[in-house]
Amino acid sequence: MKLISMPGRTLSSAGKIGIVVLVLLTAALLTAWAAARIHWLSGDEVRFSRDIRPILNQSCMPCHGGVRQKNGVSFLFREEALGTGKSGRRTIVPGKPDESELIARITSSDPEVRMPYHAAPLPAKQVDLIRRWIKQGAKWEDHWAFAPPKAQPVPVVKHANWARQPLDRFILARLENEKLDPSPEADKSSLLRRVSFDLTGLPPTEQEQSAFLADHSPDAYEKQVDRLLASSRYGERWAAVWLDLARYADTKGYEKDNERPGVWPYRDWVIDAFNRNLPYIAVFPTISSSLSSWRAICCPTQPLKMRSRVLSIARRL
Repeated sequence: MKLISMPGRTLSSAGKIGIVVLVLLTAALLTAWAAARIHWLSGDEVRFSRDIRPILNQSCMPCHGGVRQKNGVSFLFREEALGTGKSGRRTIVPGKPDESELIARITSSDPEVRMPYHAAPLPAKQVDLIRRWIKQGAKWEDHWAFAPPKAQPVPVVKHANWARQPLDRFILARLENEKLDPSPEADKSSLLRRVSFDLTGLPPTEQEQSAFLADHSPDAYEKQVDRLLASSRYGERWAAVWLDLARYADTKGYEKDNERPGVWPYRDWVIDAFNRNLPYIAVFPTISSSLSSWRAICCPTQPLKMRSRVLSIARRL
């Protein structure tokens, strides 16, 4: 049998053929695995809120949503997104990406036609997500804040002893999936400082720090959270977020910055609503469904003119 010399070893012709066959077989298996994985990924369900809405919000909504609907195209609501724009073609045709104007625009090579207009084209991965989403029926989802919560199965994790409550398992599962370790637990002073800023926007006092450090009960931290939630500062901290969204201010701003007398009852109402832990449906639908009744509840002692100024802010929500 003819032998083939190799550095440091000798291999027969049959052995060489065997290696070649093994390499080819391995390559074929890897190719088949990759093709199967691509097929599996392409068949994975595309979620609107998770995969599509972020793309639309970042790249499309500035020109095609809400008040601004250039060329009659909007992605704010599903019925609008399925409509027909200025081009005469339907923007999205569920199940038929090649008939959807959206796909034609985001894949066009003409800079005057391609969307986003006069901006960088969407990455191929995002285009593929949109195409698959349309092919799967272009299913829409409400914003997560308006979707009723559903119980989810608690994930199985490797280090179950790290979790103190079921929610921790969801965090740990993601960390393990990303091959990350949990951060070390913070000291008690840092924990109290963090939760105080989160819930009230204010640092803990020396007395509060001392009381927490001296409390060695298993629910010491939970008691601090309850204390902060019961504080009137909690409502002030979180009402500020809503007031910013409503563009609340004691003055009008602009060049003269005139005062807006009588608007403060709305501010106090929102703060009080947070401190009383009123649910959303118990507060804001009252504004839209019965403005007169809400006005009587919010600021009954204010003159009608001042109450109207309050409502001009409330309507923005």
